[in-house]
This record gives sequence, C-alpha cells and structure tokens, in this order.
Amino acid sequence: AAGSMSHYVANNPLVKGDIHRRRGQRLPPLDTQKRKPYMINDMTDFTSFTLADLTRLTGAKRRSVQLWAEAGVIRADKTTERAGTGTHRRFPRDEAIIACLVHPFAMRQISIGELLNVATAIRRHLNETPVSRDIVERVISREREAYLLLTTTGPDFWGATFFEPDPKSPNVYEAIGVHMTNLLHHKDHGRAGAIAMAILLNTYLKPLT
Repeated sequence: AAGSMSHYVANNPLVKGDIHRRRGQRLPPLDTQKRKPYMINDMTDFTSFTLADLTRLTGAKRRSVQLWAEAGVIRADKTTERAGTGTHRRFPRDEAIIACLVHPFAMRQISIGELLNVATAIRRHLNETPVSRDIVERVISREREAYLLLTTTGPDFWGATFFEPDPKSPNVYEAIGVHMTNLLHHKDHGRAGAIAMAILLNTYLKPLT
C-alpha cells in the first residue's frame, strides 16, 4: 500500500539528493559564537522558526509541515507549544534542520510513523557527538560535502549517521556503499532484512546556507 515501508523500498531503493523543488529564502549560516539573528521575510528572528518559515525552507506544503508538528516529527519550543490562542509555535534551528532532511522522505510517500522514526534518529545523532554537529555546520557553511545514511536497526528503529567521505577518495559512491554495508552488518545493530538509504546533506540543507 502507498505509504508503507514495502512500497517505499520497492520504489526507492536508494534515496538520492536529486529532487528539484521550490526553495525557500536563503539564510546565513549560524554564528555559534555571537548568535547573530536571521532575517526571515523581513523580520528579525533569533534562530527560531515559525511553521510558515519551515514551509518556505523545505518547499513542503503548509499542511504537511503542520502534520509533522502535530505528530511530533518536528518539535516546537515548549514555551510556544501550548501557549494558547494568538501565540505562534516556534521551532529551534535543529528542528529546521530536521524538517529539511525529513522532506525528501515525505515526498516519497513514507508514512508519518516512519517519518517520526527518521526524525528521531536524525535528532539523536545530531546531538550525539560534537563531530556530528560539526559535519552539519560544515555542510551548511558549504565547506564540505556529506551524506545522511539511514539504516533500519530494528522493527521500529532507525539509525542515522552523517558520513563525510574522504575528499581524496577516488570513488565517493564506493566509499558510501562500503560504509552503508558495514552499518547493515554491524555485529550490534545489523539484522536480516535491514534497509539502508542515503541522501546528500548539501542538497537539502542548502536553504539554511
């Protein structure tokens, strides 16, 4: 059935970052030292985003972004989540990153439950080590090229890895394939029937550049 994992895998064995979609307004990279504000739609905003901002950034439909927020795929700041009528939900920068990376999977009709698993895996890895965050920041700053590798490591569990190929590697795609194969056969997480997918981070984080 459309939206099921079997439908997704059958039609998309490898997710590539080659989708052409409408882009939102470009944003400057975050100055993590001085916390410089972004300018979004002629309004100053200190590294937080509204649903309208995320819609522009991802190119997704507004209703889709609303559904992600309602389902917990993206998490609003707690102070605005249930602040009552007249208060717009605002989302931290990490959630904007997650929204950008979830969108290509949503475009391929992956179910909302699986989108939640994907977002959870990305969020966990983004905060796992300083190296993970550094890779993402270098991509947003256009310093390097890197990939998001996703693997199923359990019936309802996804694992995420930000993979930065060696620029001296003669075959980047071969390096990605080897790395993904190692993840699938890892002694601690590998399992029969596991699935691996990859997207180019630079393609989907470009609106944050």
